[in-house]
Amino acid sequence: MCTNFFVRCVELKAQIEEMGVEVTEDVITKSLELCVSYRIDDAAEFVEQWWAFSIANLNGAEPTVETLAEFKRKLFHSKRDKELAQAQRKRVSYATPSANKLYNPKAVVTDTNPLAIYGVENSAVIDDYDLGGWW
Repeated sequence: MCTNFFVRCVELKAQIEEMGVEVTEDVITKSLELCVSYRIDDAAEFVEQWWAFSIANLNGAEPTVETLAEFKRKLFHSKRDKELAQAQRKRVSYATPSANKLYNPKAVVTDTNPLAIYGVENSAVIDDYDLGGWW
């Protein structure tokens, strides 16, 4: 774990310094915190995102703890909000009330047909199966 942490710090520092910027330990720590929090494994990807943000929003300012905090607020929070909105749109909804009985813990089962919650009516096929006292 410590080795991986050290390697990531060195990679981040090298990527930022490659852009001609001397960075402080606090900037490296904050950058690494953002990488871990937002699952960015590639130091080059993080630095590219930083510079794109910096040029577009901060007139190309160098990374500081304060500007990285602004980067986090603007870029990562909006990214998270978009992902949450997409997840909300993908939620499964059940078309019939009978299907919802399966997930309703307060529902009282009054039918002896275990497949009734799926809309399957009693049939001779169901009678052919031995439920072994399950129902």
